[in-house]
Amino acid sequence: GAGFKVPERWQERGFQYGVEELVSALGRAAEKVRGRAKKVTLGIADLSPQRGGKSKWHSSHQSGRDVDLIFYSPDEGGKPLAPPEKD
Repeated sequence: GAGFKVPERWQERGFQYGVEELVSALGRAAEKVRGRAKKVTLGIADLSPQRGGKSKWHSSHQSGRDVDLIFYSPDEGGKPLAPPEKD
């Protein structure tokens, strides 16, 4: 979507499932921030597994209402950094 990315590491986990309200809010927020600060990208990490429930990474991400975000980070010169792909 506009203004956000799910980095490879988190895509591989498959935890990109959330309730419609959360997913919509994330998209709207990322798009709005990108509109004000060009070239910034919000990293979206884990939401919940497709069918919910616990995982080896989270005990709280069970119902599609939790999300881990990789917030906007600048480099030493103040330019926006892309979300990290790996640790």
